[in-house]
Amino acid sequence: AVVSTQSTGITKSFTAYLVAKSVNEGKLRWDERLTDAFAKYGVDFSLIGKDRDQTLTIRDAMSHRTGLKTYDWLLVDGRNFSKEYWMTKLLPLFEQEINVRYDFLYNNWLYSLAGYLLELVENISFEDQVRETFFVPLNMTESMFVTDQAYRELSGDQFAMPYKEGANHTLYPLNKSVMEYIGPHNAAGGIVSTASDMAKYMGALLNAYNEVHGSILNGTILRYITEPSIILNGQLGDQVVIGKPDFPVTEKFFGYGMGYIAANYRSWLRIFPSKTRLGRRFLCHSI
Repeated sequence: AVVSTQSTGITKSFTAYLVAKSVNEGKLRWDERLTDAFAKYGVDFSLIGKDRDQTLTIRDAMSHRTGLKTYDWLLVDGRNFSKEYWMTKLLPLFEQEINVRYDFLYNNWLYSLAGYLLELVENISFEDQVRETFFVPLNMTESMFVTDQAYRELSGDQFAMPYKEGANHTLYPLNKSVMEYIGPHNAAGGIVSTASDMAKYMGALLNAYNEVHGSILNGTILRYITEPSIILNGQLGDQVVIGKPDFPVTEKFFGYGMGYIAANYRSWLRIFPSKTRLGRRFLCHSI
């Protein structure tokens, strides 16, 4: 049987590619301030604090170096707010946890914001942009979003149940329907897929990165977003990435690009989108 699972943070690699594509087409600039980018489309996006308004750029948002505190529990809060309200009314109120560009601080909300900006730039929903750029040309027929009817119709034996790890490593199953609340945040982690579809995505990424003739994706764009933009600070979410090494030493994470982690594996450069969230690790590829 075909089993689907939520790809969570791997969705960010799709989002980062779409943003880079818009930059490559001259519709956005990496050093463009977020407030200016939204203002071009008549949207008032104004962060609390003058320094943040005048400083934070699209590159900062995509590389998790804004220093904004993240409130992940709000992602599945279930309140029926519009995407515009989440992004322009609630996100600007988030507290500053560390200084801008001082350190890496993973924040799902900034990728939700990127998805909203993409909809303004391209005048098409984020979900349809993913379908047109990835799902259709790569024949990813088993991939969908948590907001799709197809996701709601998945039965128990068609979906890998996510778990949350609690105290003393106790695992608690999560209700599949809770993930439907992510709707406004699909750009941060809303893709649901299968191993076979992710293998197709992996193949397309490898072909593009290595400039194989006939590649569907753009290798120049991919190499740019996989280049580390910030050094990891010892933590990647709930993962310790710098500390006492395992023996033998085989892999160490060292940087984050835009939607991608950079690591060394037995002296080889390893680049991959991967994130543990809600009990799911779904590593799809290594370049």
